[in-house]
Amino acid sequence: MSVSKVISISFLFISFVLAFTSVFAQSEIELLTLEQEFVESAVKAKQRLEEAPSSVYIISSDVINRFSFFSIGDALSWSPGIWGIYNLTTYNFGVRGIHGGPKAGSRIFKVMLDSSDYVVFRPSGESFLGPEFIPISMIKSIEVVKGPASALYGANAFIGVLNIRTKEPDEMDPLFIRIAPGFVFGEKKMNFSQIGEVSGSVINTVGAFEIPFAVGVYFTHWKRDSMNFSPDSIGFSESTNVTNVKERNSNREKYLDKFNQNDDLTTLSLFGRTGLKYGDVDLKIKGIFQGFSASAQFLDYGILNPQNRVSLMNSALSSEISYKINVDGFIIKPVLYAGLFSSSPITENFPSDKMKIFLPDRKVVETGTYIGKFGSDSLDGRFEISVQKDKNLFLIGVDVMNDVERILTVYQQLPSGITEVKRPEEPKKIFRNTGFYGQGYIFPVEEVGKFGDFSVLGIGGLIGVRYDDHSIYEDVFNIRAGLVLLPLKRSGFLTYIKGIYGTSFRAPSPEQLFTSPQVAGDFTGNPSLKPEKAKTFEVIGGGDFKFYEFSLKPELSFYIIDVRDAIKFEREGAFIKATNIREQKSIGGDINLSVRAKLFDILLGYSLTKLVIFDEEFGKDVEYHDEFFPSNIINLQFSLKKENIGSFSLVSLGVLGRFVGKRSAPTVAMKFYTGSSYPEEKYYLPSYIDFGLSARAETTQLLGYSTSAFIRVDGIASLLGKRYWEPGFSGLDIPGRLPSIFIGLEQSF
Repeated sequence: MSVSKVISISFLFISFVLAFTSVFAQSEIELLTLEQEFVESAVKAKQRLEEAPSSVYIISSDVINRFSFFSIGDALSWSPGIWGIYNLTTYNFGVRGIHGGPKAGSRIFKVMLDSSDYVVFRPSGESFLGPEFIPISMIKSIEVVKGPASALYGANAFIGVLNIRTKEPDEMDPLFIRIAPGFVFGEKKMNFSQIGEVSGSVINTVGAFEIPFAVGVYFTHWKRDSMNFSPDSIGFSESTNVTNVKERNSNREKYLDKFNQNDDLTTLSLFGRTGLKYGDVDLKIKGIFQGFSASAQFLDYGILNPQNRVSLMNSALSSEISYKINVDGFIIKPVLYAGLFSSSPITENFPSDKMKIFLPDRKVVETGTYIGKFGSDSLDGRFEISVQKDKNLFLIGVDVMNDVERILTVYQQLPSGITEVKRPEEPKKIFRNTGFYGQGYIFPVEEVGKFGDFSVLGIGGLIGVRYDDHSIYEDVFNIRAGLVLLPLKRSGFLTYIKGIYGTSFRAPSPEQLFTSPQVAGDFTGNPSLKPEKAKTFEVIGGGDFKFYEFSLKPELSFYIIDVRDAIKFEREGAFIKATNIREQKSIGGDINLSVRAKLFDILLGYSLTKLVIFDEEFGKDVEYHDEFFPSNIINLQFSLKKENIGSFSLVSLGVLGRFVGKRSAPTVAMKFYTGSSYPEEKYYLPSYIDFGLSARAETTQLLGYSTSAFIRVDGIASLLGKRYWEPGFSGLDIPGRLPSIFIGLEQSF
């Protein structure tokens, strides 16, 4: 992607928007009334989108319902500029050319629940964003804030923040039930699967005390028999430059047609919230449980092992108490937060007989050491005080996280079988982090003057700093500064320009730092790893224009991300070892266009990115292009909706589309196959297009309450005969989107 290409596309985009809006700028028209969108996680306060000093994308509960998204990961997969790898068990997302690598678990985002770092159960920062997250009916919105945010949120707010806002009890139905049977398609088999959800809420009042309560349970069972490797897998492709071609071809014939059997993924999530409200005192208590069990998991190194079962259970309890004090229009709000989190051991049940692991070079490993069970506990606390008046906000805070990772059981594989051995010398690792932060957001100028009906030049600014003290790697200091300009504004017409600069960091995971490998080809520890540190500069321009019965929201952003000590992955014997490289730089742009009307909604996103890596190899400086992240991504969301059709109160149809451009095989895979650190020859994976479809009808005439029926068809291109696979990291592909059809029924009371 050349700079001239970005400039040309940007010029055409801006010209189109200006020409379109000028037609209506001077006319008196009836404006479409739409709900104003707000974001909370950009500065930890409620803001209008145009005033938030970041590029923000919001997935509302209305969008979730309209497209029948099954999980956070499902919704993000179709979102502009976000690209994820899904191994049919967990999601791993990247954005803007930056991806976390093997087992990153979307750690480039700070994943939070209701503006708290609540859903991270392990010090690695991994988050499970599938249906095991929380019941989907309890999600109010998903805020995707792109840009540096470590100055406010600390570790892993690297390229952005993912804030999941849950519904207040008074925003939920007293009782909601969803049942959705369906079919997941393998190569030669339809697998019956099912989804079920129940949620409800009640608000009790005792005198001046208000006690809200809400709870939800979400269950899914995905049967995935007869999935297999793609014929275009890097590990089996004819273009793959391996030394022993005969051995490669032999394994190709052996594994391509070997379907996995008795394969399923079962998830369960339980989420509840309660508390106490008394005047300006607000106590919130939340509990969460996540669990999944996967058999015949598609592992990162690509071997299907039907006897291998992986299970995980997470649980948490948190409380937050706040008090609002109003002094001459200033809202002073102290907040005290405490959270207790536990990740029960990940249990891996190995087969009783000898298990052979085929490495990418097709060598068979029959000995090695494997972790069978491990988990972690965490105790987090935070005290924060903010002062807000109108749009101006000042806050200071301190947070402490004390996490303990426990290695419970270690297994060793021998030719005679797998046996338990004694635990390592250091079965526990303590990860402590103390962060001190402060932030100021001011909007001192609402307007400089008037130009006819237009307000001219509103100005706002942001500055924030944070210092993190760590027990396991070097301390980090981060800053963030932003400027918001509103050049022209009037009723139904708004333009904005934003600029933001900031530093951020991503912490190494415990697996990368200390943990012994689980299986052959897995990580081996490197205690000398440094945290990744990024400098980001971004310019954003856009507007919000309402005409007659539709609204037009264009946005264009251009960014430069410079990452020092970026984590790369090298092969060391039979294992993968994480090391730091000198620098990587991502340059690109995002173009988003949203059109909302009474009868239809359209969201179109186009992302371009280029990643350049600078390193030292054999004492010489090396520059090369890592094209593992697609250079072009196009996302489309289109929905038609009509109210009051016969006995139906609402009928809608949604179409999802995604184009993923050509990308190269992962660097770590190329090193495996070529034997050189930075091979000049690249192995490209073809671009592909995928589609999804959702149809929904709602009525109140059956039981007097809202009843909805929907159908969701996913992976349409795969259903039509072309199966697409996302690239893996260590030489083989791992499966992408599951082709499936679900028919659901929802009932509210």
